[in-house]
Order: sequence, then C-alpha cells, then structure tokens
Amino acid sequence: MAVFAFVGACLLPPAQAATLVSSDLFSDGFEQGLSAWKVQAAPGRAVPTRRFFAKGRQAARFEVRPGELEPRTRSQRAELYLDAPLFDAGQTLYVRDSIRLDPGFVATGHYRSWRIVQQLHEVGISRPPGLAVFVDPGLRLGLRSGTGSPDFWRGPKLDRGRWYKLLYAVHLSSDRSRGWVRVWLDGQPQLLTNASTEMHGATIHARKAFLKVGLYRSRYFSDTSIVYHDDVAVTRSSTDPFAAPGG
Repeated sequence: MAVFAFVGACLLPPAQAATLVSSDLFSDGFEQGLSAWKVQAAPGRAVPTRRFFAKGRQAARFEVRPGELEPRTRSQRAELYLDAPLFDAGQTLYVRDSIRLDPGFVATGHYRSWRIVQQLHEVGISRPPGLAVFVDPGLRLGLRSGTGSPDFWRGPKLDRGRWYKLLYAVHLSSDRSRGWVRVWLDGQPQLLTNASTEMHGATIHARKAFLKVGLYRSRYFSDTSIVYHDDVAVTRSSTDPFAAPGG
C-alpha cells in the first residue's frame, strides 16, 4: 500500500460563514454553486455542474490533468475546503458524501500512487490528514489515515459512472484507544479491517480539523482524473437517510 506523501501546506484563511443548517450541522448539495467553500484547484478544474447529480439539480466536478499543478501548493489537486465550521477533538461526527467516478477514471497506477477524494484535515499542521477517503487500486474506496495507518476500511469494487453514497461516523481523538470509526456504503453497514463494524484508532492529530472534498493525487498518474461530489454533510446526529435502519 502506498504511503501518503504530503505536498504543500494547507493554510486555513480567516473564518467566514458557511452553509450551516443548525449549530451542529453543515450541509451542501452545490445548488448555489461553490459559494460555501474555498477553492484549491487550477482554474476551471473545480466547478459546479448540472450534467450529473445525485440529489437536487447540481453537483460539483473535479478534474486533475497530467502534470497540471494547483498554483498555491504546486500539487496535483482540485479540492474544496471549509473554513467554517471547524471540528474539535472529542467530537463524534457523521460525515456523508455522494461520490461518482468518471467513466475514464483509471483503476490502477504506480505502486506508490494514491488518490484522495475527501479529507478531515487538521488545522495548523503540515502533515498527512488524520482521516481521508481514498480511491484505491481496483477502484475501491478506502478510509484510513493519510499515513496509511490506521487503515480502517477497504470497500467493494466501484462501477464508474455511478453514484455511491458514503457515510461514516468518527470520534475524533489522537488516542488510538478513544478514536473510532463506523462506515456505511449505500445504506449498508460495512465490515472494517478488524472484521467488525466499529474500529478504534487515532483519527486526528491536532485540536481542530476541517473538511475537504474533491480530488488530490500523487504525481505518478499520467491520466486525466475526474470525480464528482454531491450532497455533502457533517452532523453530530446519527439520523441520516444514507444509513440503513438499525445500521
């Protein structure tokens, strides 16, 4: 498995209002474009789209081309990030995201390659994220630390051109005995790498974290990668339409 090599610092700008549904919930289906987010991408590579969407009438499209670098970090990424709300160590969060891989999304890469489509990234430190959603070789979603360990979940093979509804619960803690995750895919509880539906491990390495979605990849890819996101939300409540009853 490739180890995530962090490229460029993730600097957090001064806080600004985002789309808060309540005091403990962020939700955005991109119906108002990208207005709730900060953009970290080459021009035109992170955009709203009406061509494909999981809910409502609009989603977000992210594209990374061979050798094309995001100007600020000089890395191959097209991402959006939130400067508010921030999430604190000690919180339990439910994070949902609808994800669609473009029909041309390649299944394999260099043995040291990696692709990230979502991050809970710590504030104020330049290191791999405490928790990230990867697209692994064979077109499988994975949930793990940006360093590769702990490795919480490896999902089933994905079909290109189809929306998948990902939901995970996470307790944010740097203590590997206190942090934990649970995962649902298309409403179905997932078995984690410990053969259980819940797994403990460190999930954050600082006091606060923020959400990023899009596509961030290593330099070993020579293709154009396109991924879509829609219906992104973070809440402290376990009530979610993605979760199966009793899941």
